[in-house]
Amino acid sequence: GPQRFTRSGASAVPSAVFQRSDILDRNGELLATTVEAWSLAADPRAIWDAEDTAMRLKTVLPDLDVDRVVSRLSNRDRKFAWIRRSMTPRQRQAVFDLGLEGLSFEREVRRAYPRGTLAGHVLGYTDIDGNGIAGIERGLDAELKRGEAPVRLTLDNGVQSALESELSAAAARHNITGGAAILMDARTGEVR
Repeated sequence: GPQRFTRSGASAVPSAVFQRSDILDRNGELLATTVEAWSLAADPRAIWDAEDTAMRLKTVLPDLDVDRVVSRLSNRDRKFAWIRRSMTPRQRQAVFDLGLEGLSFEREVRRAYPRGTLAGHVLGYTDIDGNGIAGIERGLDAELKRGEAPVRLTLDNGVQSALESELSAAAARHNITGGAAILMDARTGEVR
């Protein structure tokens, strides 16, 4: 079940999560991977003072929308409400240290792209629930969700990086918004 905590700090074992396959370039360099994340949820029925809880959470999560959280925590017809998805380990610890009752941590995963935006238009991205919604993430969603072997693309990180740098330089030099290019191996049709 979810990791629950109370003022005493008691917690249960975190729930199991799915593993989405990594995406690699042609040389085995990592383009996309799955990392563990924790999200904060609440049982509104166990919250004594929704406004106090929201204000205390804001002390460690400064960008928290207090009005929205108060509204969610005040709905006693619900037994589950998301407060914050994908917190950093430091944020998770800070919330835990507040010792508030009625809150729980849900173990989740999120997609990470170690090379930043490199080949982002090809890789695409996933939504917060891990569903591919653009690019390779969407096109190979079913295969990636099986979480078996990594998916290796014909892309080459080095070539992609050089091509993107040249496009950016040309765009700046000619005062244009951007450009596009595809580098292919003429013998095999592989996109590099």
